[in-house]
Amino acid sequence: MECMTFFTTPANGRCRLPTAWRWPETIDLAVLLPRHKHAGARIHPLAGITLVEVMIALTIGSMVAAAAISSFLLLARTGTRAANYNVMATQANRSLEKFAQDVRMASGITWNSSNSITLTVLNSYAATGNKVTYAWDSNPSSTTYRCFYAMPGVAADNTTRSALMHNVVNLNYLRFNRLDAPTTSDDQTKRIQISMTTRLADPTTVETRNALSSASYIMRNKLAN
Repeated sequence: MECMTFFTTPANGRCRLPTAWRWPETIDLAVLLPRHKHAGARIHPLAGITLVEVMIALTIGSMVAAAAISSFLLLARTGTRAANYNVMATQANRSLEKFAQDVRMASGITWNSSNSITLTVLNSYAATGNKVTYAWDSNPSSTTYRCFYAMPGVAADNTTRSALMHNVVNLNYLRFNRLDAPTTSDDQTKRIQISMTTRLADPTTVETRNALSSASYIMRNKLAN
């Protein structure tokens, strides 16, 4: 049986400690453990960040949050504007389609003002003598305020108004003769065109405005001088 070098081997083959050897009373761990390169540095068990670091972190966080909120608001406003344009375009298409149908069937016209005309439409509006008025209401006290509306009868009649388009801030009619030249005569009027501006406002966005001009509609049943 082999024994470590500091053991003695007696005749019986057993290992025993030399009589002069004793276990050390203390052990120097610095000798046994590897020395850290920062062994001389002082360790702070409660070390943290400084006030300057906190302020810098808060500033950077605030900037990031502000950028995120700005991006969100921009997307929301863009979406709202797109929806507003869609609403205005849908209303304009429907109202102008009805107006164009009556203009094409009209055999006569009475020019009430730049934003009100009365058409004589064959085979329609029999209760009011085939008359229908298309106008824009600029009266703030009216139920059809800022509406493009149709009303059976002449402008002076007090019949029911049908609002065709809401949020119209201005509207003007243009009329032309058979040579497509501007005219001021009812007898010479052969074409009618509408120019209008619509507006929609939302609490979270700036107002949305849309200026449009219709096509020039021909009064097919009207004889023009």
